[in-house]
Amino acid sequence: MEQDHLLGRHQPLTRPTRQDAILLAAHGERHAEAGNHRVAHIAAALAARGIAPEIGYGFLNGMPSIPAALAAIAADTVSVYPLFLADGYFGRQRLRELLHTAGTPRLRQIRMLSPLGLDPALAPLVAAKAEAAAKARGIMPDQATLILLAHGSHRGAASQTATENLARQLAACARFREVKCAYLEQEPSLAEACADAAGPLIIAGLFMSEGLHGGGDVPRVIAALGRHDPIFIGNLGTWPEVADVVAAALMRVEAGGAKSDQVSTLDPIGALR
Repeated sequence: MEQDHLLGRHQPLTRPTRQDAILLAAHGERHAEAGNHRVAHIAAALAARGIAPEIGYGFLNGMPSIPAALAAIAADTVSVYPLFLADGYFGRQRLRELLHTAGTPRLRQIRMLSPLGLDPALAPLVAAKAEAAAKARGIMPDQATLILLAHGSHRGAASQTATENLARQLAACARFREVKCAYLEQEPSLAEACADAAGPLIIAGLFMSEGLHGGGDVPRVIAALGRHDPIFIGNLGTWPEVADVVAAALMRVEAGGAKSDQVSTLDPIGALR
């Protein structure tokens, strides 16, 4: 199946040990109910596969910080996988700034991978989760409208661009009656997107955790619809299959199969003086 191939399930569970370390970088939140533990679960799943000698994780907000996580890694070459659902400010600028300002005892080579939100394996994963949820309730997927609920922003187009790209891929598979986008912080809102949506609604949250947005705003706006038919399939970052997506991306890089626009090399990070 296409999904199994993209998720690397045709590959052996464990891979030959690579020389670079893996650093999972996430936005995170600082409050106790942030759901940052989801990233730790992904790191543990990758470690169980044995795909790298070291696997760490850090947050822009939360602990460990990105600099602290990098400092804890011994390897001289580090592949950074951004657990962001868009290629916006936090991935393109803030993460790189934090990596460059992290003082280390020696020179390091840093490879930055494309963020999770742009991974080609996401569309088949979302489709499979939505189909399974519909069929479990006796609903034919082609009678349902799939809604991608994302953060959105009035300050940049990255979230909208990534969400619309995912929606186009899902629409192309022709499994659902319609695929629509909705946002928390820009138009269309979930209520606006659902106003003329036909059939049962299947809603996928494009968030990495059940924190402030995923655990608070998303349930609130779904409840505010006042409809009896929404099926919420959870926030993407909480799905255990996300670890398969990340593992497959890392294996592609290791095998040299990643496209040139999916990996970039930062200037070596200088040693502490």
